[in-house]
Amino acid sequence: MLRVSREVQSHGWVFNIEPLVVLEPDTEQFIHVPNNALKVIVSNPLIQARGTRLYDLRRMTFKFDGSVVCEITKLLPFEWLPESARNFIVVRAGRMFQSRYVGSATLNGFLEEDEMMARLALEADELAVARHNIFNNAEMQQMLDRSSDTTVYSTSGGYLSRDLLLRGLD
Repeated sequence: MLRVSREVQSHGWVFNIEPLVVLEPDTEQFIHVPNNALKVIVSNPLIQARGTRLYDLRRMTFKFDGSVVCEITKLLPFEWLPESARNFIVVRAGRMFQSRYVGSATLNGFLEEDEMMARLALEADELAVARHNIFNNAEMQQMLDRSSDTTVYSTSGGYLSRDLLLRGLD
């Protein structure tokens, strides 16, 4: 079930995404990725997560002089997940077990339907909490802000100017 939980949470949901995490270098100038990070999206496209650390593609080094802003999708303990996510994980894990070890075509049909309903419930909860709308995307934000030539980067649930995201990264 842990594998299924990792798979489901890797998708990135409003409950396990931290949109503005500032990571600081340690005493050796390395920036370490948190142990429970499933995905790290750095605001600067020339910085990538490689293994357990961040890597600067421009300078070709793991060493950093300053902090880095990123979005982190975290693996949360099962107990911390919302009910709809826990239900989907349990139903999906059960269906996968049944199809691999029991192999009943009849049961598989019922469980596929249960899995689909659990996924729909999770997605409905996501939509209710995230409050997505037409203005909640980078392209629309740029169109609305024609007076500025500042690039806008999308984060989960909000928008920040490029200057704000890159502040302190030079």
